[in-house]
Amino acid sequence: MKPSILFMLPVAPAVLGMACSTRTRYYCGHTLLTMGDWLPDIETALANAGVEQTEHAIEDSIFTCVDDYAIIYSSACTYSCIETGAGSPDYCAPGSDVNSSS
Repeated sequence: MKPSILFMLPVAPAVLGMACSTRTRYYCGHTLLTMGDWLPDIETALANAGVEQTEHAIEDSIFTCVDDYAIIYSSACTYSCIETGAGSPDYCAPGSDVNSSS
């Protein structure tokens, strides 16, 4: 019994994924997807904002990190969302109109 428990422990963080940072604050959907299983949270954030769940909306929208594992929909990028790397907020590509939820 103990070997199976030990085997499962390293898997748990990958399942949970990485936390978002309230310091970085703004994340592209595709950035969140590379950090772990954020798809259910992205889908919920889009649904709560009344946004259709298309591939573009999931990957190229900006989401605001409100807690380590909580996001809300912020805006949609017309063209694409640019990932800036750790510590800097993601943003819409230049020339994109930003369609805000507020």
